[in-house]
Amino acid sequence: MSFEIAQDDLQVLRNAFDQQQIALYLGAGVSAASGLPTWDKLILSVYFAAVSEQKLGNWRPFPNYLYAISDWYLRARQEPLEITARKLRLLFDDDESGQQRFLNAVRDALYQIENQEGAAPPDVGSNDTLSAVAEFCAAPRPDTSGVKSVVTYNYDNLLERALKERGVIAQPIFTSSPAADGKLPVFHVHGYIPFPESGQPEPSGVVLSEEEYNEAASDPYSWSNLVQLREMSGSVGVMVGLSMADRNIRRLLDALARSPVQAKIFALLKRPSPILPTASEVDAIDDDAKAILTRFKKAGIKSRAQRKGPIGFERSATKSEQRYAREIRGIVEAVDALALDQETRVLRALGITPIWYDKHKEIGKILERIRNG
Repeated sequence: MSFEIAQDDLQVLRNAFDQQQIALYLGAGVSAASGLPTWDKLILSVYFAAVSEQKLGNWRPFPNYLYAISDWYLRARQEPLEITARKLRLLFDDDESGQQRFLNAVRDALYQIENQEGAAPPDVGSNDTLSAVAEFCAAPRPDTSGVKSVVTYNYDNLLERALKERGVIAQPIFTSSPAADGKLPVFHVHGYIPFPESGQPEPSGVVLSEEEYNEAASDPYSWSNLVQLREMSGSVGVMVGLSMADRNIRRLLDALARSPVQAKIFALLKRPSPILPTASEVDAIDDDAKAILTRFKKAGIKSRAQRKGPIGFERSATKSEQRYAREIRGIVEAVDALALDQETRVLRALGITPIWYDKHKEIGKILERIRNG
């Protein structure tokens, strides 16, 4: 077991679970293992699909080629995705019909649907993270569940499908309508796009482009912001599948950190893998360092290290590891450790206690420990 939870933190989580005061916050990492695209690939897939309909004449790429081309384009093009999202919006009219076409295009790209007839829903059974979250929501006793609510930043209804398989009645909420008694509220604060099948509502307005994110952030009384603030301030939170890259989430947490009501939120985060340079990269770093020293000398700059002697280490032809290579790798490891410590401090300043793990399969073990002690 490579994760650790402080005993005091575990007690806080256990008490909150026993009192039905846990709020779950879910991000893209919960749906990714079911094959759903990340936000960046979703943007490009919808953009390519829309452009192919309007601008590419007779070209009609199959979905697999569309996603493969989008993946290459993402790596090759330097344009910020926020700009691509703005351009994407211009491909659809502002009227009701155009917006419905846009939502349908997002839905088809999200679930990788070429046509609705015969389309298979995403697999939820083999997604270990989704299964762990659904099990965490399932009632430990017939009359209660430790999870009070779910706030999801995903458009999909994979969680609702996984909960249904476990006999949990969930209510997806994407407007200001109140939650029904006896149902687990699942707040889709960035919009709701369920898999198209009988009994499911049409896709509802999504927050996708930079403009929409800015609009949501600038309105403190928007339904989305009020829901998040209420859950953050009134429950003990557990974040799963979130990278903390969402600026609006950080803004809300910042606001709560400066208020009398302090958020108590735990985030399950994958510990960054050590980044160690290869042997050829170590040599390249050493070459760069010597080139920089030469430029310093030409500029008449004398560093503290230079006054003590030459910077760097002579490359050795012996079989043992070269001293300069050990030094470079040691510095990189120290920087990695410092970065993780600093990230932990930044998160704690926002009211978030990180629970670091090494492998995604450990999420289920962490949730099980919270639930069962």
